Amino acid sequence: TGELSFTERLEGELVERHAIALNADKSTRSRCSFRVMDPCCLSPELGAFDVVVVNNVLSRVVSPKSVLGRMGSARGLVAVGGVCVVADTFDWQDELTPRDSWLGGRRDDGQSSRASVAKIMSDSGFELVDECELPMVLPVTS
Repeated sequence: TGELSFTERLEGELVERHAIALNADKSTRSRCSFRVMDPCCLSPELGAFDVVVVNNVLSRVVSPKSVLGRMGSARGLVAVGGVCVVADTFDWQDELTPRDSWLGGRRDDGQSSRASVAKIMSDSGFELVDECELPMVLPVTS
């Protein structure tokens, strides 16, 4: 049995401790690992996946183009024929992402972040299958 313990920040100083246990046979456990990495510098050792979800990451990193650039290509995280789901609030903040790295939302060019992501992904060989508005509730943390 493998187990991962972590702490979730709920509000202010209030936290909740969690543990995830993987109760499976030895061959299944040997194929499962947990890693913490900078989303802008994801290791090529990770391999390729059939589905990759990029959820609320782009507007929280220094280089959102680096994250998207890692999805496609021969050594990309998304396997050929795979799916990449991108969801973000695009509430850009200078404290998190330098203004010149924003994918959109600037008055000087009027480009939408959605259109920029669609173009970057299309240039990487992805096809836009669907686009929709999703409700998103985000805890504010420091």
